[in-house]
Amino acid sequence: MRAISLLVMMGLVAAGQAKRPVTFADYDSWKAITGQTLSADGKWLAYALLPQVGDGEVIARELATGREIRIPAGMQPARPEAEGEEEIGPPPPRGPRIVFSGDGRFVVTQTFAPKGTKTPKGGLAILALATGVVTRIE
Repeated sequence: MRAISLLVMMGLVAAGQAKRPVTFADYDSWKAITGQTLSADGKWLAYALLPQVGDGEVIARELATGREIRIPAGMQPARPEAEGEEEIGPPPPRGPRIVFSGDGRFVVTQTFAPKGTKTPKGGLAILALATGVVTRIE
């Protein structure tokens, strides 16, 4: 009986401990997954993993094996402020656009300039899924 009482009291003490409040530093460490795209044959999944602040990456994952290929995507530029009347409809999607080729052999994605670059110049990255080779077009 004492053992049960002791276990119940320990459980109440553990449940009563306060959690640490969320801070701004916590917000900066959060990442968003956007642009999820599945290849036509269902073998690959590609998505963008974007931090709140800093450079993101595009990840292509082979679903059968779990193998991942990561492409640096740079830091997404801030959305321009709406001038005058508000836009009608949903906001544009956050993150780079990711597209599989028709035959499922390549992933093409938009890239942005890395954080700290003075001239925000983006480009394209073409990933050959069989070899993992990335060709960049700036």
